[in-house]
Amino acid sequence: MDLHPAVAAFLEHQRVVRLAIETDNGPHVLAIRFALLDGALITVAGDAEETPNLRAVYLHPDVAVLADEYSEDWTRLSWVELRGHATVLDGGDDHAEAIALLRERYPQYRLRPLTERIVLRIDPSEVHHWGLREDDALDGVEVRGLNLVRGEQRTPAPHIITEYRAGLSTGALSLLVPTDDGMRRRAMESHDETAMPDEGGRMLRYRIDDLEDGLYAAESVGTAEAVHTTYFEVTEATVRRIFESERRALQELRRRR
Repeated sequence: MDLHPAVAAFLEHQRVVRLAIETDNGPHVLAIRFALLDGALITVAGDAEETPNLRAVYLHPDVAVLADEYSEDWTRLSWVELRGHATVLDGGDDHAEAIALLRERYPQYRLRPLTERIVLRIDPSEVHHWGLREDDALDGVEVRGLNLVRGEQRTPAPHIITEYRAGLSTGALSLLVPTDDGMRRRAMESHDETAMPDEGGRMLRYRIDDLEDGLYAAESVGTAEAVHTTYFEVTEATVRRIFESERRALQELRRRR
């Protein structure tokens, strides 16, 4: 089945999800790295100990995957659960394509021999979710933007939204430009701004259509009202990836050079 863009975007933002499988010794939960391929989720066995557990799907192909984001503000809790059928790929073109995609998503895999490891493909038959958006607002809406106010959430709006708070956050959005000794930041102008509901700051909006393809850094107010910088990629007027650190963003910037 095809994943709705809101669900796919939420999953793409996760670096690790939980896989529940049935083994001969009872239920087992694994933390796995993954990629999405044609609506399916793929993962590769991480080590020799993990391989027998993944091979258990030969006899028990019904599995479940859970991705979640926790917040102390319980109105911002969100999760996605996939239930579906798992298939083991031991070789062939599908196996090679999966390995290539996983190596693209996780640079650490590029230094490891994976061709002999099994790949698991999970084709979802049911999708359940909470906290992405109301169900009646999902149809026909493309997830493009990023709301960085008090958290980090993909949104259907065509904007990057940050929070300016005097003495804490500038709300600035900058394009990362590579240099010989690292990178510099080229500031973007906000499209408009509006007061926060608590009147403690202002929300700045940057229109994605005005942003060129590249890597960006945005400063905003995160959880517990702490300043936070988010690094992300914009391609074809859509937020494609979010990086976990400045170091990871810099690595990607150097790779592109």
